[in-house]
Amino acid sequence: MPAMPIDLTDQKVFVLGAGVSGLAAARLLRHIGAIPIVVEDEDAARAKASDIADSVLTMAEAEDALSEAALVVTSPGIPPHHPFFTATTAANVPVWGDVELCWHVDKASLCGPSRVWLAVTGTNGKTTTVGMTTAICQQAGMSAVACGNIGYPIEEALLDPNHPDVLVCELSSFQLHWAPSVKPLAGALLNIDEDHLDWHGSVEAYAADKARVLNGLYAIVGLDDPRAAAAGDECSAQFVIGFRAGEPVRGQIGVHENGLFDNAFGPNDAARFLIECADIHPAGPAGVLDAGAAAALAMAAGAMPQDVNDALKDFVVAPHRNAVVTTIDGITYVDDSKATNPHAARSSMLGYSSIVWIAGGQLKGADITPLIDEVGARLRGAVIIGKDGDLIVNALHTARPEIPVVRIRTGDDGTDTPPPAEETEQAMVEAVAAAQEMAQSGDTVLLAPAAASYDMFTGYGQRGDLFATTILKH
Repeated sequence: MPAMPIDLTDQKVFVLGAGVSGLAAARLLRHIGAIPIVVEDEDAARAKASDIADSVLTMAEAEDALSEAALVVTSPGIPPHHPFFTATTAANVPVWGDVELCWHVDKASLCGPSRVWLAVTGTNGKTTTVGMTTAICQQAGMSAVACGNIGYPIEEALLDPNHPDVLVCELSSFQLHWAPSVKPLAGALLNIDEDHLDWHGSVEAYAADKARVLNGLYAIVGLDDPRAAAAGDECSAQFVIGFRAGEPVRGQIGVHENGLFDNAFGPNDAARFLIECADIHPAGPAGVLDAGAAAALAMAAGAMPQDVNDALKDFVVAPHRNAVVTTIDGITYVDDSKATNPHAARSSMLGYSSIVWIAGGQLKGADITPLIDEVGARLRGAVIIGKDGDLIVNALHTARPEIPVVRIRTGDDGTDTPPPAEETEQAMVEAVAAAQEMAQSGDTVLLAPAAASYDMFTGYGQRGDLFATTILKH
């Protein structure tokens, strides 16, 4: 077994941030015999860390004490241009992300026998693909668990006494940036669109970090996405498997006569039937592509076509991901609050022919115009909320001046801080009411914000929950 690159026994490790990943990293470090020192400036978070860490320092205190650290484990949310990393470089202290830490701990068998890693990244579709992959692996008899950027840290999976043997990891671009050593058995790059540019600095840097998921034995790439396909052409994986919405040639998974077929893992050129597209949930092109990626990942780990069929027929989409809330008077209400960027919104909007669109929030530098150009013909109307709502309104007026647009100002003070709860709730009441005024029988009222949520909500979950409860109440 490979040894840890750094022997951390009785060594101080500075853990930046006392969020979910930071606290999980501290627990794992303590388990392997290291001395975790949590670095956190916020008082409430510091209190949580005090029960786990050997001590808790402020960022300034940690910078002064860097000479004592054998390693820094950073929170994925801290950008690489943060001044603290200038200090770590000067002090010659290595920096790992929490996923990098987990990888080395697992491969050194410090938490039992090493596990199989399957990894998923992409601008959109990650969580659904992870869920599908986990379901297929479990159907095939593997002890698989979904972990990573979905609320269940990889550290917790490593510490699980049940010792799952397959980790299906959702990895963000932030996590991959700080995890250069990770080489999963199979890694899937679903798609790449402009997102988190304020963190990465450019779409090229964002794409390069995403492409790190392809450094393992199998690279699973979305061929219908030009940037993902290009990353597959350039990666170092021994096997590159493409998935697409069209006919699959050898080495691909794709669609033939309304069914999903495998032409990559079978013994010859005869494509193997996996599942009818109509049996895949969520419905629509995005769901089929996610299923193709999941099938490839699971089959790389040993699953068979029947496992894919059995698992995906029973698979239920996670909340806030193109989930139908209800149908009233012929109008269907769909919660896709997880669509936190234009690319994600596009995936759901292409599944409906006549839409009243509820959108808005924090665009994070993304350009909304290409989305409106592509889906504008499907819009009966639009209701716009949130900090960057005026940018969306202006883009709609420019590209599709005939589309009625209602701008909701309640709860929007132009900042990145959510307003009082009653204002947030009132804003959603007004947005749903405006959408209902526009909608006709046969339409879909679609919450696909194309923007982040933290200007008005505690997260996309609260945004989707308020949308659903407002509809069901009113």
